[in-house]
Amino acid sequence: MLKPPPAGRDAVSGVYAAVQISVPLWIRPHLPATDRTTVPIEPGGAPISIQEGTKQIVTHPEVPGAWVTSQQTPHAAGQPVPVPSSFADCLHTESGPPTLQQFDRCIADLGDLGYKQQVTYQPAGNFWALQWAETGLYLGLALALTGFCAWWIRRRLT
Repeated sequence: MLKPPPAGRDAVSGVYAAVQISVPLWIRPHLPATDRTTVPIEPGGAPISIQEGTKQIVTHPEVPGAWVTSQQTPHAAGQPVPVPSSFADCLHTESGPPTLQQFDRCIADLGDLGYKQQVTYQPAGNFWALQWAETGLYLGLALALTGFCAWWIRRRLT
């Protein structure tokens, strides 16, 4: 007759899944210090795209190989805000997508209102620092798990 697996196996699987989800989402972007730049919103500036679902402007600054971790659109006073609804109204057309000239005019209007794009990113030069920091993190977790397993086995044998 087969014995059911030990209950600890489910806990280890849960911890493994939690680590594999949390490290890329919440820990990896903060391992080495990030850089931050503020890019003016202007026609002909850094390439810009609009995320329709969130009504957010996304700037693509000229930082080759960078990993952009966050973007915010602060107004003239420096406080992050969503893109104003007047921007969506400016882009609205009856006959389909806005023309390039209309898009540039709307971008210029945002720039005139003092909107900027604040971009936080990991420069390409941080690649190996990220790799080594994450390797150290996983090695530390592996050592902790090894110590826990040794303690658990010794406790169960006595």
